[in-house]
Order: sequence, then C-alpha cells, then structure tokens
Amino acid sequence: MFPLLSIDDRALQQEAQRTFPADRWRIYETLLRQKKSAPLTNEDEQQLAELRHDADVFMFRRSYAAVLLKRRGHALPTLQELQQRGGA
Repeated sequence: MFPLLSIDDRALQQEAQRTFPADRWRIYETLLRQKKSAPLTNEDEQQLAELRHDADVFMFRRSYAAVLLKRRGHALPTLQELQQRGGA
C-alpha cells in the first residue's frame, strides 16, 4: 500500500472506488452472526479480528482518498450515484 498523500489524483480515485472483496465480507458477516448466537472458537475470533482490522483499514483509506480528492478540487459522487454503482 502506498501512502495516500504521495499518490496522484488518478490513483486516489481508484482507491476511493475500491470495494472490499465480497468473499471476505461474507465471511465477516457470517462470523458476526455466529458470534451473536454462540461463542466463537479462538480461530474464528482471530479471523474475525483480522477481518475487522482489514475492513477498518480499507474504509479509512477509501474515505481518506475521497477527502484528499475533495481538497484537491475534485467533485465527489453523491450518495445516489454511489448507490447506482453499487459502491455504498
């Protein structure tokens, strides 16, 4: 991963439009559901913690890329535009 402050606008736009891998998101949601109904194994707890960390870093980078683009004078897509693309 590159430091966001040092990348060009095109790379920031790509970062802002990335999506979290669907297969990893399904695992994350499954583990969260399981945790509500019963204790997770140590292995599942570790996997959930790793997925939560990865999702947090992903969302931080995506959001920060959008902020940097805005500060550089770019218009950001509206919520409606994001929903039409499947990005929200």
